Amino acid sequence: MEKLITLLTVVLISSSMMGQSFQTIEEDELTTYAPKDNGILTVHNVNGPITIRGTDRSDILIKYELKVKPKSSSGLSQAKEDLSFVIGKMNDSVAVVLNSPFVSYYRGQRRTNIDSESMNYWFICTIDLEVPANINLNLATINEGKVLVENITGTVIADNVNGDVILDNVKGQVITETINGDIRVDFLGNPGDGSQFQTINGDIRTNVPDYLSAKVSFKSMNGEFYTDFDYTSNESGRLIKNEENKRGSQYKIEQMTEVTIGSGKSSLFYETLNGDMFLRKLN
Repeated sequence: MEKLITLLTVVLISSSMMGQSFQTIEEDELTTYAPKDNGILTVHNVNGPITIRGTDRSDILIKYELKVKPKSSSGLSQAKEDLSFVIGKMNDSVAVVLNSPFVSYYRGQRRTNIDSESMNYWFICTIDLEVPANINLNLATINEGKVLVENITGTVIADNVNGDVILDNVKGQVITETINGDIRVDFLGNPGDGSQFQTINGDIRTNVPDYLSAKVSFKSMNGEFYTDFDYTSNESGRLIKNEENKRGSQYKIEQMTEVTIGSGKSSLFYETLNGDMFLRKLN
């Protein structure tokens, strides 16, 4: 499944809003139908966490709270005019989106530009969903929270900018990306083919069953690779074993490196700029 919407983001956050108090301007709990077959649930936030829990339910339970911190006397009324929580439905897909003037879409790309210096309020939206476990997800937020996913067997695409991405008990293909944050993924089975894990400033930690079968590619400028799996090296790139320490076997990565674990059933890709990568057996 290809990624439907990507992030092109410019984020400027000011400390001038500190000391003000948040006020809830909208909150609700409601249900909607779940996408069928290969349909996708898209959840796009701007500021705030996204939590998705897979369950045995057949519909989608949505809980959200939108809070605002005014910077001026007109801040609260301006926020109420600017921000809205939208649920959209098209064919076999559902979108749950915080609508705001800071977000636009162009040719399938999500563009976000937040300049807090020119704003007279700040805001946080908390989104919490319970969904069928086999659903396909496309998730994105930018500031003020993590992307957390639990117990999903479908495809998961999860983006953050200033925060972590944490996936627990997943089975399908996973495509994750953040800029300033860590990524942690615990797989219940062999990872889905084509899974990708990318961050700029953070660590990537993946835990998988001991029967892992994958071709694994790593790339980092200022990071190390750690694993407790036996592997065979492929021709592209090299791994140089540095030392044994309390974190495990440490390897230095030279250019793009590919190794094979087991029979190489799935392809996995890891990339960091400033951070380490871990591929370990589940306890």
